[in-house]
Amino acid sequence: MRRVADTPERTGDEHGARRGPDVAEYVRDLIITRQLKAGDRVRAEQVAQALEVSATPVREALRSLQAQGFLSYQHNRGFVVSRLSPEDIRDVYISIGLLAGELAARAAMTASHDDLAPIRAIQEQLHAAEASGDHSNVTELTAEFYHQLHILGQSPKIVNLVLTLDMYTTRELHATIPGWFEAVVRFQDLLLAAFDAHQPEAARAAVRGHMEDVAELFSEWLETASEPARHRVPSSRT
Repeated sequence: MRRVADTPERTGDEHGARRGPDVAEYVRDLIITRQLKAGDRVRAEQVAQALEVSATPVREALRSLQAQGFLSYQHNRGFVVSRLSPEDIRDVYISIGLLAGELAARAAMTASHDDLAPIRAIQEQLHAAEASGDHSNVTELTAEFYHQLHILGQSPKIVNLVLTLDMYTTRELHATIPGWFEAVVRFQDLLLAAFDAHQPEAARAAVRGHMEDVAELFSEWLETASEPARHRVPSSRT
């Protein structure tokens, strides 16, 4: 449910160095997509070389990932990838569904027709993408849909909790999972219908049901998919 962040522009300083949170997202995505697996060592100098940054922001990022449970620190080995199971992923999505469902219920009670105009325009673009088969921008459109939902829910505290949980997901992977896009379009149609009818419980149920569906899709992918063809940081199990 994150919005897609802009890639930092390269400058003369650190070649456009990524700050700590961006480095953390890079390593976190490698872990979630199983390009770095449980037990793999993550060396700061290798990440720094891959991203063309200094070791300082990388060490900060690795410490933050340790605090978040993605890495552990072992004597004589350094940072090691922790186990992230399909059950962990299900728990994350179910938790997001509970929180985002509350945002949706509040939006259904308070949003006016004009308030819904941005989210309706996004949905029209997603339907056009479904009809044309061109899914090149569906990840960005879906992220913007959720951003608008966060605004409509009028609770910055709940949004912050959702975004904290959202670090355990990866925006790039969703669109590659069979059935994800179709599930998104169906869910968002249901949600807009609940908004139009001012039915908070229907909106809440639509979000929770969708997150449970995505949890199953993602968990099944984790259990069956081979490693994606993507750049990975060299690692060692020794």
